[in-house]
Amino acid sequence: VPAKKETINEGLIYFASRSSVKEQLKAYARWPVFLNTPTFFYKKELINSIGFCDEEFKIYEDMSMVFRIIGKGIKIHYMNKPTVRYRIHKNSLSRNDSVENLRKKEALKIFNKYRKQNLNIFNPIDLSIYYENWLRYKYKGFKGHKGVPLLLKFSLFYWYLKFNGVRSY
Repeated sequence: VPAKKETINEGLIYFASRSSVKEQLKAYARWPVFLNTPTFFYKKELINSIGFCDEEFKIYEDMSMVFRIIGKGIKIHYMNKPTVRYRIHKNSLSRNDSVENLRKKEALKIFNKYRKQNLNIFNPIDLSIYYENWLRYKYKGFKGHKGVPLLLKFSLFYWYLKFNGVRSY
């Protein structure tokens, strides 16, 4: 089944359109967008250089790889062409609520291990990311997930993205 033409991963487009590796690293630390790992193409030498996925993570192992690739000074490019076909259904593991708790724990570990080191608390936008993640992980936002839309309204980064044309964050 072909992907819907109107389906747009704005985060991917925002990330891939950064003009330098340094900007990609900052963008990914601020907003680790979903990059479909099975669609990555790279030379064996890169894997030999950076190693395989971080096995500490069972769900977000691809994020660690993206951080290490960019950290090596290698820019990631976007090819607007379908390369894999997924069977996505309501009972698939990636959509299963039973793994949601593990997802949240791993997201916090990713923040602490990879994202945090690329953020600067003296930068107002980065400070906003710290604050947003602190509320999201430590205090579960305002009233849990129901408060995420409200939480975003207080995020400077949310407004920065809106100002730069990103509609969905």
